[in-house]
Amino acid sequence: MKMDRRTKRLRRAASPAVKRLQAWNAEHEAARRAGAMRIESEEGRSARFLWTHVIATKSRLPPGARLIAHTLVLHGRADGSDIWPSTATLAAEAGCSERVVCGHLATLANKGYIWREPRNTGRKWAGTVYTLCAPRARLEE
Repeated sequence: MKMDRRTKRLRRAASPAVKRLQAWNAEHEAARRAGAMRIESEEGRSARFLWTHVIATKSRLPPGARLIAHTLVLHGRADGSDIWPSTATLAAEAGCSERVVCGHLATLANKGYIWREPRNTGRKWAGTVYTLCAPRARLEE
């Protein structure tokens, strides 16, 4: 049976990938309104070090989310960008399940400590790219 354009568009709009992207965009907008900002390097210290310090001392995150944050930061550049480990890698390194990792990543994103963007690899599967950021109130404490 041949589908018309409207049916194809509705099916595409309801796909899980599109829903996930819409949820992430909503998270980013909420974080932006709450004052989340990218961490900038200071003299002699990388953005990654500053973000780790904020997570450890000022974040008020649950211990599991802190563990995932510290595990996540090991995979990126010094400026806090281009972080793309799989949830399986994070789970293996943190010693927990992928489901737990996904929950803690959602907590970090909802509270404005990371940005998540889909990574288009040109393959059937697509990964996620994370960028470190922090709520402005936590940086100014």
